[in-house]
Amino acid sequence: MYMKQLLISLLFFAFLLSFRTVSQAQNEPFEMRQLACGLSQPWEIKFGPDGFLWVTEAHNYQITRVDPVTGDAEMLIDLSNKKNFPNFNEAETWPQGGLQGFAFHPDFENNPYFYLSYVYYFDECRPDTQGCYFKTKIVRYNYDMQNRVLSNEMVIVDTIPGSTDHNGGRLVVGPPGADTQFLFYGVGEMGAGQLSNAARPHHGQFVDYYEGKILRFNLGPDSDTSAYARWIPDDNPFNTNFEQNAVWSLGHRNPQGLVFGTDGKLYEAEHGPYSDDEINLIKPGYNYGFPLVMGYTDGNYDGSRAGDGSTMPDVPSEAANRAEIEASFPYSEPLISLFPATQSEVSTFYTNDLNNTPPYDHYYLQYATSAPSGMDYYSSDAIPGWKNSLLVANLKLANVYRFKLSDNGNVLVSDTIAYFQGLGRFRDIAISPDGTKIYVSADTVGAIKGAPGQAVQPPNKGCILEFSYVTSSTSQPTSAVDVKVFPNPASAGITKLLIDLDDYSDVSIDLYNGVGLKLSTLMPLQQTRNLNQTIDLRQYPPGNYFLKIRVNGEEIVKKVMVF
Repeated sequence: MYMKQLLISLLFFAFLLSFRTVSQAQNEPFEMRQLACGLSQPWEIKFGPDGFLWVTEAHNYQITRVDPVTGDAEMLIDLSNKKNFPNFNEAETWPQGGLQGFAFHPDFENNPYFYLSYVYYFDECRPDTQGCYFKTKIVRYNYDMQNRVLSNEMVIVDTIPGSTDHNGGRLVVGPPGADTQFLFYGVGEMGAGQLSNAARPHHGQFVDYYEGKILRFNLGPDSDTSAYARWIPDDNPFNTNFEQNAVWSLGHRNPQGLVFGTDGKLYEAEHGPYSDDEINLIKPGYNYGFPLVMGYTDGNYDGSRAGDGSTMPDVPSEAANRAEIEASFPYSEPLISLFPATQSEVSTFYTNDLNNTPPYDHYYLQYATSAPSGMDYYSSDAIPGWKNSLLVANLKLANVYRFKLSDNGNVLVSDTIAYFQGLGRFRDIAISPDGTKIYVSADTVGAIKGAPGQAVQPPNKGCILEFSYVTSSTSQPTSAVDVKVFPNPASAGITKLLIDLDDYSDVSIDLYNGVGLKLSTLMPLQQTRNLNQTIDLRQYPPGNYFLKIRVNGEEIVKKVMVF
């Protein structure tokens, strides 16, 4: 029996090695709370200059401010009159996103500017599965902090396409600390070549279309005479003598994460089609391949294409496509391609889509993708080992990934580490200024991956979740209190907690799982000394658990491993 189990374990380990490893968080205990709920598709969350969390609610076109201490939420701004189509309901055509990304001017005190992107105009739904067409704009407002009023709207661009799918929508200002900073925007490929947009033309490889691109704009108008050109930097890579162009990079699918990190480097997260989600280091003028190369140039899409629609090009060879791209553009491989499926798996996905005969409902959820969404950069020393990491919120896998960067930020130097699993369909992520708390926004609509053939409805819909790091300073007992947990690991699910107390003391013990969810209170009691408590963990599955022990007002955290 033992040899059989060992063989199964070795086979499973070999299976894991065929992919980029995804590890579970091992040593970082977090406490979770629902900070605020009942929001209408919370899209982007950022800390504002007032120290509050600002949230765009995509479906009702409102901006809400959330107190990070109390969780109190108040609507700051109602922009519902900025769109010319009905409010969201399942019977109406709706653009993915709606009210999307926002950003503050880096010198907000002297330049109180607020940048915002939203889908504002419904054009038409075209027959033959060409999809429904919208328009998106990026605007700049003056913001009066005292009276909480937006004024003096200035249109930066109002010709970005919109769709029912894959609008992108992230805004970020940077590089941080540079003498001159710019506004960057990630725009998706509009879902072209898939589902209800199967016959919509794909423009990701064409510089003249603002689809499947990272765009770059001025924070304020320059001296150009054209209303649009004055918002486009004069040194953008695809400017010509005749026309200025906002495109910074091309060949993207659906950029959902956009953040500056080490030395002002710009990072992006985007969805793959059947597989090959990407984390990219964005460089000006570079082509990132989609829909001709997906993820690494590994040939797993050879003989297929990145979607079932008639407008998607066939991919006889990713290597040949890359060579063709490099004849016109510099090309960049991703920092990591997440879960690249095998050629056989991609072919199966593609064939099932093409025949419109998926074996079960929600077939798309079974693709080898995590659907990375919002992203933030961790620069603090508060959590040991986290400094210089990218944190990425995921939709389909309902978790947060952490990627450790090299000192120069050019490569990833760690495997993918997963946190906060199964707690929501995470759309965006923000980090507290002191680095001790992680905030995520959870979609109101949508499903996550379950067992094959099943779509699971995630918890915490329309919520902002807070994950507070239990600091290492509380992980060590004081000199007056000695805490031991043994045996640890607890191979039989039984362990003991021994606390040596000098005098009468208040003691409470709470049990948390590895993602910070409180499972139970083991005991509230009063005890003199030499507390010897048996802890039965047999009802819980194998994994990492944390005991939060409060002794005389002190908090001590002990990790327990259950085999």
